[in-house]
Amino acid sequence: MDSLQLTLNRSRLSNRSRLSNRSGLSNGSGLSRQQRLKTPADYQRVYTSKQWGGSKHYTFNVNAADGLTCPKNNIQAASYKVVLGVTVSKKVSNKAVDRNRIKRQIKEFYRLHQHQLDDALCKIELVITAKPSCLGASDQQRHQSLEDLWLKVLKWHRWYQKQSLTTPQDKAEQP
Repeated sequence: MDSLQLTLNRSRLSNRSRLSNRSGLSNGSGLSRQQRLKTPADYQRVYTSKQWGGSKHYTFNVNAADGLTCPKNNIQAASYKVVLGVTVSKKVSNKAVDRNRIKRQIKEFYRLHQHQLDDALCKIELVITAKPSCLGASDQQRHQSLEDLWLKVLKWHRWYQKQSLTTPQDKAEQP
């Protein structure tokens, strides 16, 4: 085979793998459909929860399932998921290339750190939003800002776990 045929065969194989991944199944490198927020209503539900935090280049909004869908007794944590949404508006950059690069960096950071939320008692919906200052920052500065943001997410998670483990009777007994 000559080099042209090899190139064509490689591109066909990569297109097949790309098309087969559209089914919603993760190939190990990205987030599956079940791990992502998909509809505007999903994002709106997270924004209306009014639980948020921020770092220099990013903010996060978080929503946890209420007491009806998140029982506090003997339910396995593995049955619940952490769901991610990422937003990078045109205020950050008018160029889609820049916005998509920032989204990829956020998703990759999340993929590498999501195991820290495995002990979640409830379904957690998390939206990370890039600020306009994100574009002017270097990759190292963006990564550091994501580290700072992640520490705040974990702090919120510990606080929420503690709140959900205390019963209303425990709260009434405290002076």
